[in-house]
Amino acid sequence: MQRSERRESGRAVFWTVILTLLVLSALILIVPFLGAIDVGATHSHLPGVHWFLETTQQRSVASRAAEIEPPGDLESPERVDRGLASYHQMCVGCHGAPGVEPGWMGQGLNPDPPELWRESERELTGAQAARDYWVIEHGIRMTGMPALAPTHDEEEIWDLVAFVQQLPQMKPSSYASAGARTGLSLESGHEHPGGGHDMGEERSTGEETSPSDEEHAHPEGDGDHSHEEEGEEPAGDEGGHHHEEDGDEHHDGEAGETSA
Repeated sequence: MQRSERRESGRAVFWTVILTLLVLSALILIVPFLGAIDVGATHSHLPGVHWFLETTQQRSVASRAAEIEPPGDLESPERVDRGLASYHQMCVGCHGAPGVEPGWMGQGLNPDPPELWRESERELTGAQAARDYWVIEHGIRMTGMPALAPTHDEEEIWDLVAFVQQLPQMKPSSYASAGARTGLSLESGHEHPGGGHDMGEERSTGEETSPSDEEHAHPEGDGDHSHEEEGEEPAGDEGGHHHEEDGDEHHDGEAGETSA
């Protein structure tokens, strides 16, 4: 009797677990179609979701960067200076810098990009440098952090890592002096890769019209008016006018012969 009761109890537990998993699976499949989840960047994740994503990211990066060996000259001034130029050109708009606040893009991203120069307790170790390299090389999905591997070689990425390693030790004055030493203006972080400026300036300077284009440009429907001002007549009108004159002379000639 006891054995049969145990069996029945075990079966009940088994089917309860199965039904629960089926219900949860159905909910997981249905929820995306309901549009109930707010994916806007102006709202943060729920605490549990944020913890899950953050922990997953940290462990994923750490495990994949474990075999990366930083170069021996990571602290060389030349490498750090090259990294400073790259950082200010590509990274400061999102991550900021000592005395330079993040730009509009960095302020609009969710999750917030880390302000690396404020992380005073950041580890300055080879393991941290390897993690930085992996993140810069491969990027992080759905965070706004792009991968530089398709457009930059290993040396350029290590230059960035070398500078990022020095950021927590910098103050606004030392950051500005480093920029002056390398010939950079570090007042704002709105510059784009390649030395470009904002889109409006590119449009205003990149699509200049030549004087000849301005002279020949007319509003719609004013094409005939321009020809009249220049004193020119369409070829068809001239031809027709001469044909009419020739025709009149021809008829006059025929009339003279008949009267004769």
